[in-house]
Amino acid sequence: MNVDLIKASLRERDAALLSLDKDIIVRYFKKYEIPYDKSDDTVFWAAVHKARLQLDKMPEEAKVASRQWLNENGFKDTIDWESL
Repeated sequence: MNVDLIKASLRERDAALLSLDKDIIVRYFKKYEIPYDKSDDTVFWAAVHKARLQLDKMPEEAKVASRQWLNENGFKDTIDWESL
């Protein structure tokens, strides 16, 4: 895979996650064959918000909104990498 393609994919990922538009996010997942939970909307959004918190280029106000969503819906705003 060439570097330009990787960079374009990452820009597309960031834009999809920043949008918080489920259709855009799902199109990105399908395009890059990224598995996601289709059966539970809450789990889908928890994964999206946790992903947003991992991105260095995500604006701080977007991270604040994601932390708030996670906390309001009973999720931790961290990822337990050892359990993956």
